[in-house]
Formats: sequence, structure tokens, C-alpha cells
Amino acid sequence: MSKIIKFMRRDLAKYLNLPYGVANQPMELIGDLAKTQWNKLAPSNPQEENEFYVKTYHYLRECTNWHDRDTTVRKWNDTLLEYSERLNWQSVLDYGAGIATHSLVLAEMSNVKTIIIADFNCPAMSFAAWKVDKYQLQGVQWRLFDPGLVVQPVLQDYDCIICTDVIGHSNAPYAMLAEIMTHSTYVLWNSDFRVSSGDRYPMHHVKPRHWDRIWESVAEPVASFLFESRVAGRDAKMLVEKWERK
Repeated sequence: MSKIIKFMRRDLAKYLNLPYGVANQPMELIGDLAKTQWNKLAPSNPQEENEFYVKTYHYLRECTNWHDRDTTVRKWNDTLLEYSERLNWQSVLDYGAGIATHSLVLAEMSNVKTIIIADFNCPAMSFAAWKVDKYQLQGVQWRLFDPGLVVQPVLQDYDCIICTDVIGHSNAPYAMLAEIMTHSTYVLWNSDFRVSSGDRYPMHHVKPRHWDRIWESVAEPVASFLFESRVAGRDAKMLVEKWERK
């Protein structure tokens, strides 16, 4: 079993210098703390939303507990390890990585040579860097997002892009989808939108119009949350933009 997974909450307690019992609090309580901090900030534009992720430690704790306890997250890791070996992936981008569980598991247990962890300069990113150092993981590189941008450019092509629990937080999901699908054949992806304007997940945006249809038009499922692009490069971007105009 991956050490990244096995010792996740214990590592969080050490990193934050917290008693293990505090790091191991119920998910609902940790989630409520993150939501309280979000509502206190009351962001009114994309830059203020980005500022929340740059500053909060409660969101770091929520992500860590979710990745530790959710069986779906374990399946994502298994899928990545299987397909990275089957398709001989050499480069992977973790886009909006947060605590970077999936890419760190790849660094620990796969033969992928280059893994780019990309996110804001935030507590979650710092925790990921702490684990890279602790477990002496090789092939990991870092890229900091610009909090002033609504959509972060991918910059180059990769064998796979990991984009989990990211798109639902975006103010420009169509543009983000186009950017990602333009630069990789395979994407590990979940679209974590709210289905209404309720406040259960205030950090997530409501699912945009046509979203399910546009996603089906550009990507084909090949495994648990792993998708293969139906269209390549600029064609993907043009197709997404066409749907956005409808």
C-alpha cells in the first residue's frame, strides 16, 4: 500500500503540529470549519475566491480527510497506476493539485519520469512539498498558479492531466475544459458542481448549461474517472467554445 495513503492523516498531524485526534476529527466538522471561513470571506470575484485557497488551512484539512476516507479516491489512484504502466506515460500534470495525492502516489509507485504539481502557493501545496521531501520522491516538479488569472494556462502537452475536484470551483469551466483537453489525450477528471444554488457546498459553482452534453462530446470514458479525448488539440478547444456560445 502507498505510504502517501497509509499515513495521510498522521502526516497531516505532524505537518500542522496537531494532536492526532484533532487531525482525525469528523469530516462534517472539518467541512463546516472550511465553509465558515469561506462565508466569512464572502468572495465576490474570482480573485477573492482564489485568495481563499491561498490562505485557508481548513480546506487543507478537509481535502486530506476526504482523500484518506473516500473509496472513490482510492480507485482513482489504482486507475492512474494501471494506465501509466499500460500506456507507458512519461509526463503527468496535476492541474489544481491541492494536496496532490494522485500525483504523489504516481511518484512513489510508478515509472512516470516527470510529474508537474501545479496550484496556488497555498497550505495544500506546501503540505505536498513536505511529503515529497519526507518520502524522497523523485521526478516531481512544481509550478505556481497566478491568483490573478481566472484560467491557468497548461503551457505544454502531457500524457495525462489530473484534474480532480477542480472544475466545479472555476468561474470559467468551459475555458478550463478547453485548455485541459487541448493538451492531453488522457484526463483523470471529475466535475464537482453543485446542482442548485443551495449552500451545502459554497466553494463549488452551479453546473453550467449544456455541461453534460459538451463533456460527452469531447471525452470518452475508458476507466474509473479516466477519459480519453475524442478530439485533438485545437479541435477540442473549438468544440468547447462552440458549445459555450449556445
